[in-house]
Amino acid sequence: MTTFEELENCVKQNDAMSFLICYLKLLNQNESLDLPKSTNKKDLEMEWEDIIPPNCKNGLPSFYSALSTLWLSLLQKPNLNESDNLIKTLLETLEHNQQASQPKEGGIFVTKSDDYSLENKLLTNPLPKENILQEINIAINKKDSLTFLENYCYLCIIDTTFTLPQRTTQEHIENEWNIILNKITSSHSMPITEISKIYFNLIHTHGIPNNKNTIILFYKSLTNKKKAT
Repeated sequence: MTTFEELENCVKQNDAMSFLICYLKLLNQNESLDLPKSTNKKDLEMEWEDIIPPNCKNGLPSFYSALSTLWLSLLQKPNLNESDNLIKTLLETLEHNQQASQPKEGGIFVTKSDDYSLENKLLTNPLPKENILQEINIAINKKDSLTFLENYCYLCIIDTTFTLPQRTTQEHIENEWNIILNKITSSHSMPITEISKIYFNLIHTHGIPNNKNTIILFYKSLTNKKKAT
């Protein structure tokens, strides 16, 4: 039997998928819980925060963002309204997706608790800006695209005067990175095309980074990618 303690642990581990599975199982057990009605992502994030049990309201912003994205994707399942048992159908879909997302044996895998610790440290105890700028300059000198992007995203999180490209085409992304790099350093020979390709994948995976939550997703993705190389 699923418990509210399990639900709380999912929040602590920043694991939106496991949380939603537990939440639906609790509903199946006739617990007094509500399902959200919003279909707008921002409204949905606030609604989830309102309706989840009090012991689960300590989630990070990225938790509610991931939870809302996951919920919206579930609602797009074909013939969902024709299901005789909506909760059961949603659970089956989620459990299938969760199983499919498990790492293969021998693969590199970052746990949700690691993910939570990374984000929590970033938000509550960030590194000094000077340290990050130094790391960026080192990456530029080494022409290390991944490390540069990782540290520049970190910089954008702790100092909102720094921004990321907002365009979605490869050509425009390259132009914007050229402008950004020219502001950071007087001269560079960074592989702009390589940087832009990595960034192109980020922006088409997580969306336009026009808020801190999305930039955090970029940063975590880059950090995990770097660990895997």
